[in-house]
Amino acid sequence: MNGTDPLTELEIPLFEIRDIPGKGKGLIARFDVSTGTQLETILVAKLKAMPKLSQRQFLSLHNNSPGKYPFSGIFKTNALPCGPGSPIGGVYPTAYFINHSCVPNAHNNWNNNKKHETIYAIRPIKIGSEITILYDHGGSSSVRQAFLKESFGFDCTCSGCTLPSSLLQTSDHRRTQMQSLDEAIGNSFRMISTPHESLRDCYLLLQVLNQEFKGSAGALLCQTLLRRFSNQRRTWGSSSGKYLCRESL
Repeated sequence: MNGTDPLTELEIPLFEIRDIPGKGKGLIARFDVSTGTQLETILVAKLKAMPKLSQRQFLSLHNNSPGKYPFSGIFKTNALPCGPGSPIGGVYPTAYFINHSCVPNAHNNWNNNKKHETIYAIRPIKIGSEITILYDHGGSSSVRQAFLKESFGFDCTCSGCTLPSSLLQTSDHRRTQMQSLDEAIGNSFRMISTPHESLRDCYLLLQVLNQEFKGSAGALLCQTLLRRFSNQRRTWGSSSGKYLCRESL
C-alpha cells in the first residue's frame, strides 16, 4: 500500500447492489465518491461460456420486449452499445444495474482501443446515493418520458422529471435549445462555410448544459460532439478522464 487510495489498494468495493423502490435493483455508493473515481474492473464472458449461475443472472434481467425471442429482448433492454452508433452491444454484470436519471451523476463510454466499457463519475457522489446514467436521447420531459416508456417500460420519476411546473418548463426550454444547438453543430456544410458560428454554438451549448446539469456538463458535451462529428445518433457517447467502473466483452 502506498497510502494514496487505501480503498482501491485493499480492493474494497465503493458501491453495492441494492433494491431501489420502484426501480428493481441499482448501484448505491458505499462511500463518498469524488468526480473521476474508479470503482471496479470486471471481465465478462460470453453468455454461452458463462457458468449456470451467471446464465440465471442474465435470464433474471428485465425484458421490455417479451415474446418469441427472450434472449434478444433481455439483451435489447439491458445492453450498452460498443461505440457511437454501433450495432454491437454488451451486457455487463455490474453496469446493467445502473439505472437511468435525466440528471445523472455518471456517464458511460466505450473504449474501442481496449475493448471495454467505462463508467465515469461526472459529479461528486455522496455515500448512499444511487449511481445513474442517461438512457434517453434528450428533449423535453414529455419526449423523454415517451421514449423511456416505449424502450424500457418505466415512467421516469427522477429529480429532472418531477420539478415544479415552472421549473420543469424552464428545463424543457433548455433541453429543446440543447437539441437545436446539437443539430446546428452537426451541419457539416455550415461547419465548413462558417466555422466561427459552429464554435459559437459549441460554447453556447456548453453554457446551457452547465445550467441544466448544474456544472457537470463536460462528459455530456463530449457525448454530443462525438455523436455529431461521427455523424451518428445514439444515447451513449464518449468522455475523457478517470473511470469509476470498467467492464470488458
